[in-house]
Amino acid sequence: INSSSSSLTSHLCPVEMQFYHFLAGGVVVVLQIVYVICLIDSNNEGVFALPVDMSKVGQEEEGDGRAASMGLSNVLKGSSHVYYDVRNSMVNRVFWKHELLHKNEPMREGPWVLTVVGGKSMFAIVDFLCDLLSNNYKGSEEYKSLQCDGGWGRMHLTIRYHYGTSSVVTTWSPSEKEPSTRTTFLFDTASMQLTHAMPIEPHWHYYEQWRSLASNLQHALEHLTKYDIYTIFMTPTALCEEKMSAEERWAAQSCQSHAETVRTACQKELTHTVGRLHVDRACFDGCRSRNGMDRLYRQEMGVLMKFQSQKSVAVVDAMKITENQCWAAHPNVATVYPPFVPMFASHVISHLKHSIDSSTRL
Repeated sequence: INSSSSSLTSHLCPVEMQFYHFLAGGVVVVLQIVYVICLIDSNNEGVFALPVDMSKVGQEEEGDGRAASMGLSNVLKGSSHVYYDVRNSMVNRVFWKHELLHKNEPMREGPWVLTVVGGKSMFAIVDFLCDLLSNNYKGSEEYKSLQCDGGWGRMHLTIRYHYGTSSVVTTWSPSEKEPSTRTTFLFDTASMQLTHAMPIEPHWHYYEQWRSLASNLQHALEHLTKYDIYTIFMTPTALCEEKMSAEERWAAQSCQSHAETVRTACQKELTHTVGRLHVDRACFDGCRSRNGMDRLYRQEMGVLMKFQSQKSVAVVDAMKITENQCWAAHPNVATVYPPFVPMFASHVISHLKHSIDSSTRL
């Protein structure tokens, strides 16, 4: 489909973009809330930018035009008509603060804590939310931990992020700062970090976490259910092998073809742990590849099926959203999709608002 601009072409992106109904009215056309028309600037190699009438957005913040940039301190000048630029990984803060926070304010009042555990994909979402929530947030390049707070309607929301796998969740217990009656949990399994890239990486540091992914996830969900904590779980995103480094792609392809170089590296690393007879299965199932991530995703969905009757467990299926969307993957991190961060955040905000408003223990 050709747009009115000679440099712009549009295509249908088969993703479930629930938040795009915010942009209806001639800006983005949603077809059954499944397909959305995306504009791609062919002259500028992938600028995902659509016009937004900023004069109707966030009047109380007029003049606050600083932009969030996934932890970078760049400023998007003259960006009143841009809400996302793939090339520069930039978002317009005023627009998204209005759409995600102001339009979805909880009915309750008082303090609330969003405790977050996960990997780099989760960090990107928290970094984005913190920039919307706190006027003093400066961004962070350090993804090991992060904390921010700010007003959200009549609530005061604190977000605490911890870099880790789902096994970390089971170490959490209610405290004065994080009471069970005023805490919501958001986590993923940091699944890409659990895989290996042998032989270019000599060691598989997280083999035990990879092997125990399903049981660790189940224990984490049971632990939070015990405290009656509303939980938002995010599945892994698709892994875009095209955005991996040349060495990582070679390792993934070698693993897929059961190359002897990979087998030798695995035997050296794992034989003392799993025994020679079981090395191959672990080695070739656990490689950092598209198929390796798909296996972990299926394991997670198998566990989540056991909790589908739990009203206190919500799932954001990031795999479905990012499947076949390699154009949006970060050039250096094959499982981080900057253009979809606002969408993931919209799911989180929606579930978080529900957890606050539906709480019966306040």
